[in-house]
This record gives sequence, structure tokens and C-alpha cells, in this order.
Amino acid sequence: AAAANPAIGWMSYAIGDPLYAPTRAKTLVRDTQNPGFAAGSPTLVMNERNGCAVKILVADSPEPDVAKVRIDYGTTTAYGQSVTSVGYFRRHLLSLAELPASTLIHYRVTLTDPVGNTTTTADQTVTTPAQTPHGGTPWPIPGTIACANFDDGGEGVAYHDTRPDNYVPNQYRSDTGVEVSYWTPYVVTYWGTEAGEWLEYTVNATQSGTYSIDVAFENGDGGKFRIASDGVDQTGQLTTMSSSAGFTVTATGVSLSAGGHVIRISMDVAGGNGNIGQFATMTFTRTGGPSGDTTPPVISAVASGSITTTGATITWTTNEASDSQVQYGTTTGYGSSSTLNTSLVTTHSIVLSGLSAGTLYHYRVLSRDAAGNLATSGDNTFTTSAPADTTPPVISAIAAGSITATSAVITWTTNEAADSQVQYGTTTAYGSQTTLNATKVTSHSVALSGLTASTLYHVRVLSRDAAGNLATSGDVTFTTTSTPDTTPPVISGVTPGSITATSVVITWTTNEPSSSQVQFGLTTSYGSTTVLDASMITSHSVAITGLAPSTVYHVRVLSRDAAGNLTTSGDVIVTTAAPATSSISAGDEDGRHQGNQTCGIGTGGLALLGIGLLSIRRRRG
Repeated sequence: AAAANPAIGWMSYAIGDPLYAPTRAKTLVRDTQNPGFAAGSPTLVMNERNGCAVKILVADSPEPDVAKVRIDYGTTTAYGQSVTSVGYFRRHLLSLAELPASTLIHYRVTLTDPVGNTTTTADQTVTTPAQTPHGGTPWPIPGTIACANFDDGGEGVAYHDTRPDNYVPNQYRSDTGVEVSYWTPYVVTYWGTEAGEWLEYTVNATQSGTYSIDVAFENGDGGKFRIASDGVDQTGQLTTMSSSAGFTVTATGVSLSAGGHVIRISMDVAGGNGNIGQFATMTFTRTGGPSGDTTPPVISAVASGSITTTGATITWTTNEASDSQVQYGTTTGYGSSSTLNTSLVTTHSIVLSGLSAGTLYHYRVLSRDAAGNLATSGDNTFTTSAPADTTPPVISAIAAGSITATSAVITWTTNEAADSQVQYGTTTAYGSQTTLNATKVTSHSVALSGLTASTLYHVRVLSRDAAGNLATSGDVTFTTTSTPDTTPPVISGVTPGSITATSVVITWTTNEPSSSQVQFGLTTSYGSTTVLDASMITSHSVAITGLAPSTVYHVRVLSRDAAGNLTTSGDVIVTTAAPATSSISAGDEDGRHQGNQTCGIGTGGLALLGIGLLSIRRRRG
């Protein structure tokens, strides 16, 4: 070994190799010791970044040694593939590339030291990881795939990267070895596109036919790549531009059958800076279908439904299985399209979202059958719902009216139709409320009952509009009236006085201020009434005039209090006085009495009483 490689000899001497010590050895000693594996080596390492990798440590006993490593691997013990290290080292980590997913792999490891001594392990096995689409669902074709979304499964299964260490800013999918960086959008960077590397994508072609593939780049290095499906080259070598600006490389005539496929981008030849370019997206467009069917689907029953302020559902039917898409906008120029639903169905339903409230939308539907024949409907329209009402009613003109001792009527107005309810109580905590009147009105009236007399009440009103927005007023107060007076006055001390032949004064008292009036007549039917004295007093006096002398009169008094309660006394009998009398002396003109006569004068005229004649003085001479 020392003769073959003096550097190895010097290293061996430096670490104490007894076979080669240049300063002491007199003759060369040939190395015949086979290299060995250190304890626990080789070790299989399996992760996303390194895929299926084998870690090897060369043993340093019975002598320090270095070795190259070769790993043979394959799906049988015949292997068929191999990978070899680039030099002689004690430590190695080699990845097994091009492994089928979810497959039992056989492998063996061989160490070879610098003079050709070898050691080989027995056959060992490992099952490779599953290869699955990133995100869990195969990418639909026709459609666009972000190149950064290559399959999950790891190194050697879903991709191959020659340098598993990532060294780009804003690394996306950092668990992989592929350099993917954010570049509006994420792109596979230069360092992820070196010659010999590849990326795979699980797709689902909804239709058999011929496709074009537009590969968009953020920039390019003038390298070459190719695209295959299921291991079959579909494009031959494609060349990127050497440009710092974005560009597109298009491949045509790609033949795909309906169903699942694995698409591989292979980096063939590096460009001027040692890379291919920065891959952004792949867009698959169906350009031709199987021969024979040239008739597009027949679209019918186009309708809009489930319309809200921001969305709607468009439905239609076709006479044959076909895909689904809707173009829509505020004019017949449309301008927006739903995501293509590649499922081939006859009953179609597409949900539109992100619309503007209260807006007229134009739309048309598109359906393409398995042969690629496209049908487009005529123009249709729908209007989204008006914006949701979130404004409560405005309450004004709150008033309490028709107030009694036990009730009141609360009225108010609102600027929009709303229901009616009142909360009330003796404090601002209220505590009671009326039954909700759900009728939507702008002029509101609610009656309160069962209140307490002479009490201050607090009130607030509530109105909720048709959209459910509730408005509550501020506090308003009112006071109920006192308990109504229903007790008539108590009459006492009815007394006739100042009796004359033609008049009498009736006096009485009441226990509360009240009016004064007297009914009188010759019987208890009375028949005559004095003028009402409305003065509210407790000591009453009413004069009755125009009576007949020496006549028995029936009298009763009436008093009404301020609340209108009337009381009437019992019957009182009053007898007017007899007529008054006067005396007249008669005599001659000399003044001598001719006799003793008396003349009674009353209201009925002159009544002559006594004996004799009234002597009238005669004129003498």
C-alpha cells in the first residue's frame, strides 16, 4: 500500500501502522489484511433527504485502514445496479438511486482497500418508502403543476439530488434534498437542476389524447432537460434559454392515456453556469383526442342557486360524461373562471365564491367530453343577495300617555319596520317586560297594566328589525296617578233656618269639599232645584225663596265632591211662616174716635177684623 500510494504510507506511519514506518523499515512489507467493518456497520439510513442510504465505517483493527465502498442493489439477489464511492476513506454514506417505491430491495456492501484487499457483506434487504403525490392527490391533467410540488417519497424514489444539503434562502420543503426557494412562486432553483438529477410527479389524465406541455422558467442557464411519462421519453431533449428573465419551453405531441401516470423531469446537460434553469410550472393542455368522436356534449338545464351575498352554485346537465367549468363576471366579457373540475360527469355543479353583494353577474358553463370536444352554453345571469343588514333601527319620540293609577300606554317610532316590546319597573333594572309584539311596524304602541298607583316607573323600549338587529332605547320615566276617589261626601247637620213666610235658608256640612244644591217641593218628589253652587266647600248654605206662607215643604240637599261622587241627604220638612198683620185706627176728621176697629193687612189684601164700620173722615163744611 505504501509503495502504491506514499500518502497512504505516510498516513499509516502517522497513525502507527507497523507495516510501514519509513524512518525505521529496512524493507517493504506487503499488506494482505482485508479491510473490515466497524461494529454496527454497515447501517441503513432511510429519510426524505437521503432516501435509502447506507452508512459505512471501516474498522481500525487489527490495523488502521481506509477503503473504497461499492454497493450492489436491486429487486433480486442478482442486484443489477451499483454505486461506488469516489475515494478511500474510513467513513462513507452512499445513497441508492432509482429505487422503485414500496419495493423490497436487496443489497450488499464491498470494501476494497488501496492494494485490492476486499470484504463483502452477506445479502441484506430494505423496503423502500411509498411514492405519493405531494398534497395527497394526483395532479389533474389537463392542468398546471408547480414544479416545486414533486412527489413525496424521498431521495432515489421521488427525486434524485446530487447534493442533499440545501443552501438556498427561503427553503421550501426543507425535509428534501432539492433546493426549492420562494421566487413568486416557489421554484426549483439552479442548484436543484444539475445534470443527472430528476424530479417525479404523480398525475391523473382525465382524458386520453395528445397534450402539449408548457414549462415556465423564472430564468435559465442554457441547459438541456427532457420529460418522460412512466419511463417513456415523451419530449426528447429540450433546451432552456440563457436568460435572467422568465420564459417558457413548450413540448408538443405528448401522448397520454386516461388515468394515472408518473411524469419525470430529467436534467440532461448543464448550461453555462453548470445548471439547467429555475423551473416554475408545467402546464398540460390537451390538443387532440382519440379519432371518431367529434361531437361536443349537449348542455341543458343551466341554473343558478344557493345565492348569497358572496356566492352562488351553478348547475347544469350534459348528455355525455364531461368536465365542468364556469366563466363569470359582471359583463358578457366574464373575466373570471372557476377551477376546472376534470371529473367526467353528466350532472354538473360548480360553486362560485368571492362575489360582490347586490351585483348582477353574467355566466356561461363549459363542458369537454373524453374526446376533447368542448361545449359552451349561452349567457345566463343571476344577482347576488343584498349586503347583510347589520344596522339596528333608530328609536325616537318615546312617550308615556293615557296614564292612570294602574296603567299607561308607551309609544315610539322607528326609522324602519321593527317589532315592539317594553321593559319597565321601579328602577333602571326594570324587571318586567311586555309580551313581544312581533308585528313589524314603524309606529309602536304598547299598553302597560297592573301598575301601582302614585309610583314612579322607569321604562325602555326595544325594537328588532327583520334582519334581527336589536335597538334599545334609553331610560324614560312616568308616574302613575293616585287611586281614584269613589267615596261621596258625608252630609250632616242639615238645618233649615231664617224661615219666613216665603223663604228659608238650608245649611249643612260635608266631610270633604263639595258643591251645594237643594231640591224642594210639596212632596218627596220635590220638583224644584236651586241653582248649583259649584264652589268646593264643607259648610254649605243655600237660600230658597218664592215659597208659600204657612206651607209644609219637603227638602233634601245634594253635594258632589271634586271626583264627581254625589251624595244626597234624607228628607227634611220645613213649614213656612204665617202671613204678617198690622192695626189701623179710624176716627173723624177731628181725630175723635168713632169706635174701636182693627184692620189686618196681609198679602191677600185688607182683612177687616173686629166690630163696627171703618169710619172715613168726611170733609166739613
